[in-house]
Amino acid sequence: MFISPQYPSIVKIGRTHQGLGKIKIKDSDDYHDLTSLISISKCYSTIEPYIHGQYDVYIQKIGNNYKAF
Repeated sequence: MFISPQYPSIVKIGRTHQGLGKIKIKDSDDYHDLTSLISISKCYSTIEPYIHGQYDVYIQKIGNNYKAF
């Protein structure tokens, strides 16, 4: 993590599907604190932009049928 991200951002720690956790970073102080912890943990991590939404929509597909929740 050498490039400072746009804020706020989400940092995912661990593997892609079953990671150790997600953390929302709000500013550069949070970012620098987190990078120091990740550097000693030797875990894989990714940064994503934080997308503010009013609600979540889950789509389920079983065969040719779709459901939205």
